[in-house]
Amino acid sequence: MASLEESLIASAIAALSIEDYWPTFDSSKDIDEDDDSEYSIILYFYEELLNGLIQCCGVRDTDLQSAIKHLVYNYGRVANGKTPEDLDYNYLSNCLGYLHRYAACHTALVLSVMIRMFHKCPPPEIRRLLALKNDLNLVCIGSGPGNDLMGLLSALYGKHYGLLDLDITIVDKMAGWEFVFLETVRRVKLEECGNVSKIFSDLKVKTSFMIGDMKYQDSWGYNLKKKLINADVMLLSKFLSIVPNADKLRVLKNIVMSMKPGALLICIDCPCPTAEFTALGKYLDVVYEACKEGFNFNFEVKRFGYPNITTSRAVVRVFAKKIVLEE
Repeated sequence: MASLEESLIASAIAALSIEDYWPTFDSSKDIDEDDDSEYSIILYFYEELLNGLIQCCGVRDTDLQSAIKHLVYNYGRVANGKTPEDLDYNYLSNCLGYLHRYAACHTALVLSVMIRMFHKCPPPEIRRLLALKNDLNLVCIGSGPGNDLMGLLSALYGKHYGLLDLDITIVDKMAGWEFVFLETVRRVKLEECGNVSKIFSDLKVKTSFMIGDMKYQDSWGYNLKKKLINADVMLLSKFLSIVPNADKLRVLKNIVMSMKPGALLICIDCPCPTAEFTALGKYLDVVYEACKEGFNFNFEVKRFGYPNITTSRAVVRVFAKKIVLEE
């Protein structure tokens, strides 16, 4: 149940006129959606990240090729939210295979989607969020190496000037991703990733990786629960589509019930779990949606017998958590 304080704050924010805060969104540094430079930087960043991890950890090319083959086979045969075989990202070769095959395009997809949301047609809830807050708490669920985070931060550049502090948490049930995420952040701080690195330079950014299975709420530790309830934005990109259909509603409800009133839930996925979101309509208001978004990534590198993917698609929906009084 929402506390009285939370209810009053959310009501006050809703009453504010977004036009009073338009300068936050009147920037000469709007990102050009048709400018490919940031996309090429993303691919180069991930290939260099991959090279560094291969050299550091001594992963053999043959192991990477086998891992990518395994990923391609399974992701190409998802049925009812399940892959034919379990994908274990506690094996570094699987993590690195994912980086080469999928990370750049999925990052670019989120970047493309969020450019429209931040720069082209920001909904009032996004405008208020960036105009009224000095600090922003962002949680990315099922994010693995954090590639969805990278896309969001790249798109945020130019609309971040009202912010001072950014607290970012990656949540995944596979502990093996933590090492990859930490190395990603280290390289971003070395100014190797375009607009994302500029965000890290301009703001005080705190990052953390937490292990958590969204299906089992009882297993969440205190720190994870605190991160979830304090989140201003929760990002779910290419996550729910690989949650088994039988578990989707439970997983999504656990996430939604952990959110504070007024927090935003951004879902970028295909297929979009419409039935599950409808079932939780009591708790969520739709504030932004886009039909199936197709994205073509114009940069390709073939290694280990496979190129990186160059196409992706998703339905985009943004929800605000309602104030729901206990019945």
